[in-house]
Parts: sequence; C-alpha cells; structure tokens
Amino acid sequence: MHRLPRLLAAAGTSMVVTAALTVAVVVATPQPAIALENGLARTPPMGFNNWNATHCEADFNESMIKGIADIFVSQGLKDVGYQYVNIDDCWALPQRDSQGNLVPDPVRFPNGIKALADYVHARGLRFGIYTSAGTKTCNTAGFPGALGHEYEDARLFASWGVDYLKYDNCNNQGVDAVQRYTTMRDALLATGRPIVYSICEWGRSDPKVWTWGADVGNLWRTTGDISDNWTSMIGKAQFNRTLAQYAGPGHWNDPDMLEVGNPAHRVGHHAQHPEEHRRHRGGPGPARQAGHGRQQQCRVGRLQQGPGEWRPGGRAVERNDHDRDDRHQRVRDRPRRLLVVHPQ
Repeated sequence: MHRLPRLLAAAGTSMVVTAALTVAVVVATPQPAIALENGLARTPPMGFNNWNATHCEADFNESMIKGIADIFVSQGLKDVGYQYVNIDDCWALPQRDSQGNLVPDPVRFPNGIKALADYVHARGLRFGIYTSAGTKTCNTAGFPGALGHEYEDARLFASWGVDYLKYDNCNNQGVDAVQRYTTMRDALLATGRPIVYSICEWGRSDPKVWTWGADVGNLWRTTGDISDNWTSMIGKAQFNRTLAQYAGPGHWNDPDMLEVGNPAHRVGHHAQHPEEHRRHRGGPGPARQAGHGRQQQCRVGRLQQGPGEWRPGGRAVERNDHDRDDRHQRVRDRPRRLLVVHPQ
C-alpha cells in the first residue's frame, strides 16, 4: 500500500496514446469506409489504461483505479477531455462460475466491477474493461477469454455499466479475425448499451484490420505492442501516417499507448529520455490515454515550470480535442499545481 501514493501521483501527468493517429498526409483518392454507426467515439477516446505500468502485479487493484478517477477530476484532466478509466488483463479469476460468467478477482476488486464502474461514473467519467477474442486472455495465468462466450460476456459487461471494451487477439484458435470481432460487435450492440469497441488485433491478419475495422469497431490496433524507447514510438507513428485515410469520426487507427512516465523497470528495457517523453506526449495523434510510471520519484511542481518536467503545451490540447471550449483555454492559461514525474 505504501507504493500507492507514488503510483497514483505518477499517474497524474504521464500520458499515453491509445488511439487514433490521424496525421495529415497526402493520399490519392481514399475510399470511404462503411463505418459502424453506434454514435460513439466521434473524437478519439481519451483516458487511462493500467497495463504498461502494472501488468498483473498487485498494484493493479480497486484502490488504484479509484485513485486514477479521482486524479482525473482533481488535476483537471477530465476538463480537457480525458473520459475513460479502463482496466486491462488480470481483473478476473482464472475460471468462470457455474453459470458460465466471468468472476472478478475478489482480492483485487473486493466490491466487484459494478461498484467500481459506479464510482467512476459518479465522477462524470466512463469505465472500460478488457477481454480477448480467444479462449484465454494474453496473460500466462490463463484468464478466460470471450471466444464462444461473446453474448453472455457482453450482457455481463453491460450489466456492470461498462462503457468501453478492449478486445485482444490472444489464443484465438485460428478462427478468422473478421468473424471473431464481428461476433463481439453484434453482441455489444444487442445489449442496447453504448460501448466503445476497441479491436486489439495488432494488424496481423489478412485482410488488414484497417480495411474492415470501421464496419466492426470504433478503433483498431494497427501494430504490435509499443515499448518505452524512441525507435518503437517513432516507428509506429511513421507507419500510421500511411493509414490516415482509414480514420474518421467513430473509427480510428490505434498505434497503441504512449509510454510517457514509464521507466525502464523491466530487464533489457531501455527507457526514453525525458525530452523524448515530452516529444512523445506532444507528437501526432489526437487520442490520449493517461498511464503512469511505477518506481519513479515524483514531486509536486507547477505546470510548465522547471527543467525535466513534462509540460503539456496548449497546442497539444487544442489540436487533440475537437470539442474544445473556453474550459480548455482556462486550463492552459492558469498556473495550476500539478503532480510532475521526474525519473530517478
């Protein structure tokens, strides 16, 4: 528990991209996509996902997620468009119950997922969850996936108040990607609840997901996982430049999360320099998800003040929020106390 304040503090400003890269490029007569019209994600979803910082470690729990929601409100992130507080893999027990339902881990989430979603909603935010289009999720512990359980899982998620689903690609048993992801699309629509649908297929299958994703989901991963180094980040940015023609309101390319604030805490993992993190945060891509760095020293600093601090410039906010209003100008212009991440 003593790590929680530092972990939550770091979450306040470490920004991650999960969504839609819509870099302006010259494209020869792009073909319009037939988009899934569920009325959602008219601008790219902005929020939080815990995976790059916690993986399945004990830090990932109910208290942490509640703290993230509180930070979004208290630090002004909600005011500039960060809406989604999303949990990733390892939230469930390894086995379904006798009725075939997924069961939240009672150690991590003692009050259950619905109570957590209610907490997030009470702060004017939205709640997201994770599963995989396979028999198991991606973690080696073998948590149950949704392949063959799409409709019952979608109904369960809707009953909990889920607003966003990240649907991964592990343990897919070789079943056609379009078939798997379309089945979950239909299951989500059948619930009657508006749920943003994030296809995490990694751009592996043929035909490529960006050629069919708009008819199935609201955003789709175009590459494998990002790493905390400049080569990984810039490579994904450059690749997604070629896909701008497929993106638009309600359907977005997803080049994975930005790693800003995440340290080189894994073996053989080379972290970006603080200046690279700053450029990473301000780089192309209108959708952001906030993450955080574990195992970092943090202190309270003033926005846009001091060397080595992450400084979210007004231009990035203005460029990345299509529904901006005078609230954004006030957030940009007034000095505010903000938790700032400093590498060790």
